[in-house]
Amino acid sequence: MMNRAETLFAENISDAWSKVFLRVHEHSASDPLTDLTVSIAVYGEEDDLFSSSSNEVPEIRQALDDCLVTKGLSSVQTVASTIFPISLWNCENSSSVLYRRYADIWHRIRKRPPNRNGTYFQRMIAYGWEEAREEALFEGKRCNQLQHVIDTFRDGNKRRSALQASIFNPHVDHTHQRQKGFPCMQHVHFMPEDDGLIITGVYATQYIFEKAYGNYLGLYHLGKFMAHEMGMKLLQVRCKASRVKHAGNTPKKDFDQLVDVLKSLQ
Repeated sequence: MMNRAETLFAENISDAWSKVFLRVHEHSASDPLTDLTVSIAVYGEEDDLFSSSSNEVPEIRQALDDCLVTKGLSSVQTVASTIFPISLWNCENSSSVLYRRYADIWHRIRKRPPNRNGTYFQRMIAYGWEEAREEALFEGKRCNQLQHVIDTFRDGNKRRSALQASIFNPHVDHTHQRQKGFPCMQHVHFMPEDDGLIITGVYATQYIFEKAYGNYLGLYHLGKFMAHEMGMKLLQVRCKASRVKHAGNTPKKDFDQLVDVLKSLQ
């Protein structure tokens, strides 16, 4: 098994996903990639908060979405929205408006089978909700970790251990299930630098076909939100995975057409 830690650098989200997908596709299933860090540079104007066009290659994303549809899997945007619901955010409003909008539709979000154990954004803005399974997202004692990071940073606290959000909750996630599906991401941390912000998502396991592109995009959107609220510019998105897997139960030969498209765009 390959145990050497490795960092892969990419110029945009699509480039990052394509490089990792092709690398894992050609790798032996019995010898998965481990300890992989993907580092994605962020380009574009500071006020370009909603669009990721300058950080994506449309042809790559479309090719993946088409393949996901044929497999009956969630689109890139659907996966990304579990980390940050970009469609609900208006940067001209306070962050509390975003949280309230999410709480208002939470009863619909949680009905989707993939969200039965929660979503990443829900864990970041209402940590502890899932322990009681109460209907109202913000009833009782909940921890809005994102707002704490924003508030403590605005107050002048640069302690890096304070600028992170936990996803894994042992009260509900320590089970004897052989497969649980969520959460694969363990925590997110926000690293201020002199010229901007770096966001890092840490995963125990990451499925490259089904989830990775959406994970990168979701972290990018979350990073844009946090950088805006912290008065900074997003510089980089990093994704660290202890174990990188190709796909769930899909044979590699089913990806021949997608592989051809990706190689033609390199």
